[in-house]
Amino acid sequence: MSYQDAGPYCMAEISLFPMAADYAQTVKDFVEALAASGLDVTTSETSTILRGRFDQVMPLLTRLMRDTLSSGGKKAIVLKMLN
Repeated sequence: MSYQDAGPYCMAEISLFPMAADYAQTVKDFVEALAASGLDVTTSETSTILRGRFDQVMPLLTRLMRDTLSSGGKKAIVLKMLN
């Protein structure tokens, strides 16, 4: 898929809240996977912003959220999408 065919530019702001005392590694792994994607990633204390083309951002988020939610334990994910 070429860059031009990858849909409109978007920005996703995502926050992950594992409901466990040992939450730090889960969050770290999630953020590191986003950073390894090659897309533009900015982290802050409470969220991570991912910038790119929609058709690149959404499959990545879908896979990471599915993997994270299915890894056991309760978690909350807050996702905001902007164009």
